[in-house]
Amino acid sequence: QNFIHIATNADAQAMITVNYGSGTAQEAAAWVRNANITNHLAFKYWEVGNENYGTWETDTNSNPHDPYTYAVRAAQYITQMKSADPTIKIGVPAVTGEDSNDNGYSANPAYNARTGTTHNGWTPVVLATLKSLGVTPDFLVYHVYPEYLADNDQSLLQTSANWANDAADLRQQITDYAGVTGTNIELLCTENNADAGTQGRQSTSIVNGLYLADSLASL
Repeated sequence: QNFIHIATNADAQAMITVNYGSGTAQEAAAWVRNANITNHLAFKYWEVGNENYGTWETDTNSNPHDPYTYAVRAAQYITQMKSADPTIKIGVPAVTGEDSNDNGYSANPAYNARTGTTHNGWTPVVLATLKSLGVTPDFLVYHVYPEYLADNDQSLLQTSANWANDAADLRQQITDYAGVTGTNIELLCTENNADAGTQGRQSTSIVNGLYLADSLASL
């Protein structure tokens, strides 16, 4: 309730993450209905789970952190949530690299007709499976933490140059695996900081302030 009060009083939009790991599509749709239909909060942006490609996230499915299982279930979430409120936009998590975060699964490879290759990585399988199910996400969610447990000021301040390559990588994967239906899929960065691990002095220093300013400007 405090979150709702702050967001609505500030007339701010919010990114609402529904429970994929141990929840249901029905639960997510009920949340949308309660927020936007019953209480008229007008929350526009919703995400199916958080960093579900990561083994650090809760996932009680029989095939945890499997991109194919995620896509099949995410399609159900998107369909039911939009049935509750057709005006919302719904996104799914993505990573760069066609072979990144396959998490050991290879039963449902995605075929890239442009290159004539198959890939089991998170983003190709998610996009190709959603396409096969006739469901298109409104946006991909991308998280950026250049450092993990190894803070280095000099290298950190060079990483803002990565945005162009990352965006091109994700856009190419959308083109290759979602096809023409992916033209309007947006790219959203909803997490960005220097270090995703245990925070050190850098996180509260002018160095991180410079990183965030440069990263946002480059983005």
